[in-house]
Amino acid sequence: MMLLRLSESIELVVFVAGLVLLGLCVRVARESERIAILRLGRLAGIRGPGLVFVFPIVDKTRRIDLDREIPGWRSLRSDQLPEVIRLRLVASGFGCLGSVNLNRSGSGPPGEEHQRSTWPNS
Repeated sequence: MMLLRLSESIELVVFVAGLVLLGLCVRVARESERIAILRLGRLAGIRGPGLVFVFPIVDKTRRIDLDREIPGWRSLRSDQLPEVIRLRLVASGFGCLGSVNLNRSGSGPPGEEHQRSTWPNS
């Protein structure tokens, strides 16, 4: 009889721990937000809007409020927005992204070509 109660309490503890871990793994990004995920020191991606799942031990996240940090973001095409966000992360020094070369042409400073082509008012 005592063994049955002990096993039930262990199951309850495991269940509650699982719920807490699941709660730590879920982030919600609003329509005007994106979440940058840095996994073990490397950019794993830019996610959002909606539910975003992260691993709390290995992932570092940063919310990017597009309305505040990237004015005019609604006028960008969907393929331009991730590049602009990456440039913003590099400029802010998020993680080890400062050494990433985003310039695809090979001439000029890293990221300069993409800044000219993706910023709407420059």
